[in-house]
Amino acid sequence: MLESSSVPLFIVFILLFILLLIVLLIRKNGTAALIWNEIIREKVTNFIMNQSKEQRILNFVLQNAVRGDPCSVVDTIDKYCSQKEWAMNVGDEKGKILDKTVEEANPSVALELGTYCGYSAVRISRLLKTGARLLTVEFNPEFAAIAKQMIEFAGVQDKVKLLEGPSEEIIPQLKKKYEVDTLDFVFLDHWKDRYTPDTILLQVSLHNSSPKSTVANTFMSVRPLFSMRDHICCKMKTSSQNSSLTRKEDLKDRTLNFC
Repeated sequence: MLESSSVPLFIVFILLFILLLIVLLIRKNGTAALIWNEIIREKVTNFIMNQSKEQRILNFVLQNAVRGDPCSVVDTIDKYCSQKEWAMNVGDEKGKILDKTVEEANPSVALELGTYCGYSAVRISRLLKTGARLLTVEFNPEFAAIAKQMIEFAGVQDKVKLLEGPSEEIIPQLKKKYEVDTLDFVFLDHWKDRYTPDTILLQVSLHNSSPKSTVANTFMSVRPLFSMRDHICCKMKTSSQNSSLTRKEDLKDRTLNFC
């Protein structure tokens, strides 16, 4: 009797020990934390609630933010992501650096690659001067639909135009279809392996025009855009901006990578 009851207890002990190891691994290892948050935990929550994380973020904003107030929308998304579920937004800490860069560039025409739920589109657009516009590109149709609602709820739909489709297809259309002669500000926040090819594609499509600033989950004050072709290089840690950023030092232009 004693031996038979000790077997389940041993199994419970092993399971608890494994769970403890998983928790410690998640806390110490960024990759493990990402896998837990983005794959395991998210999939389980999606199944239980029968809706995506992105839809949950939108619902939280619709229920708690002030309609027509972009700052309220940004703050509400930050609150959700800090208290409930992590999401791949820039976030408040890095967002303040983004704000500063947008203000310094003071763009008339800005481009964002990677809209996701619309967080950074709302964040950028609230700082744009009268008459300025932001074009934001999103490949995922589900994300694009949510971002559109987020942008409209924030009341910045007159400043933001959402373009749905692959960046490599939309960029060549910027000049003729969307009347973009030059870009003053570019925010690259989509797939990392598209940063360099899309930057080169921008150069070709806009005939070497030079934006004042480019951000690639990464910040860069740019001279000619084609210098981004050299932008894949070794990284070094920097404590600048009091944030955990990574610097790509092989640039004449100043580039800070948000890793």
